[in-house]
Amino acid sequence: MPLRKDDGQVERSMRRGEVLRDVQQHQIDARNGVVLVACGDGDQFHDLYRHKTEILAPQRGEPRIHPLILNGGALLIPHDSPFNRDLPNDGVLLQNIAGAIKLKDIRTIAIYVHAPCGMARSAELNFEEIIRLLVAAKRRIRHELSHVDGLKVAAFCHIHWEDGKRTYHVSADAWDRWVEAPPMSLPPNSLLAPSR
Repeated sequence: MPLRKDDGQVERSMRRGEVLRDVQQHQIDARNGVVLVACGDGDQFHDLYRHKTEILAPQRGEPRIHPLILNGGALLIPHDSPFNRDLPNDGVLLQNIAGAIKLKDIRTIAIYVHAPCGMARSAELNFEEIIRLLVAAKRRIRHELSHVDGLKVAAFCHIHWEDGKRTYHVSADAWDRWVEAPPMSLPPNSLLAPSR
C-alpha cells in the first residue's frame, strides 16, 4: 500500500537535511556494472530495476546489473538487523557480494531499501530505523570488503507514494548530521502510519 503525501514529514525533513538526495547519473560508476542488493518485493522491484537501468544506461549503452535479491534487501546486512536472529542473512548477502566481485569483477555495489516495506513493518521499524539500517549496511560492506581495490558502495531508498514512485540517493554523512540534530516536530512512526 503506497504512502500518503501527508505521511511524509520524515521524508521531507530528510530531504531538507540532504539525507535523501536526487539521484545523479554520473555519481555512480557503472562502467563495469553494478552489484544490486535489493528487496524482492514483487510490487516494487520492477520499478526499482527499471529506474536503475535508465540511470546506468548512459555509461555503458546496455546496463550490466548483477542482482542479489532477498526480502528486506540491504536491511539484512547490518550486525544488529532484526532479520538475522534466526538465519544468518547478513553472512549470505556479504558472501554473495564478495562472490559477485570476484566472479564478475564488478566493484560498484548499489544497496536499496524501500518504503513502505512489509519486512520493516513486520519488525515494527519506522522510516528513521530503515535509513539507519541502510547506512549501517553501507558501512559494514565497506568494512568487510575493505581489501577490495576500487570498491564503491552507494545507498538508495525507493519510496512508493500514492501518486507515484521516487528513488533517492542516501548520504551517510548527512544522516549522521541529521541524527545529531533531529527535528523536534516529527511524530514517531510517521511514514509507517496506517492508512485512513
